[in-house]
Amino acid sequence: MKRILSTFVVLLLFWGNVLAQKPAPVSEYGQLSANDTTRIWTGLDVHQNPKTKELLERKIQLNKNDQTTPGYRVQIYFGSGSSARLRAMKVKTDFLSSYPDVKAYIIYQSPDFKVRVGDFRTRSDALRLQKKIARDYPNAFIVPDNIQFPDLNSNSTSER
Repeated sequence: MKRILSTFVVLLLFWGNVLAQKPAPVSEYGQLSANDTTRIWTGLDVHQNPKTKELLERKIQLNKNDQTTPGYRVQIYFGSGSSARLRAMKVKTDFLSSYPDVKAYIIYQSPDFKVRVGDFRTRSDALRLQKKIARDYPNAFIVPDNIQFPDLNSNSTSER
């Protein structure tokens, strides 16, 4: 009899606890339901400096004009000094004569001139080129860089 009575009390406490809880406005995944979000956004007033909108629009325009994306290139030369520019141009010309299907760039970052080649989205793609040119350019190494978007109109699948 004691066992039945204690079981009944436990069930009564449990059931009372369940009925006392109110459903939370947040779903089990921590996000508001669709009804709650519309209620929040309709009553939200945003006060901001008018220059903020102008700056955001300028940033959006700059991003539209930027034709680069983060990627990798292989750097085959860097140097400084009075003849570094001429040397960089010669290295670029020699590279393009040996590998005409890969783009090459001369970059000046004071005081160095650098020759970087390729436009690769992944490091493994850049590594393939580095291994391919290792005999001609043993000191070449992979660097992160902003690369040009690939030419989508080209039917060629060569490295660009």
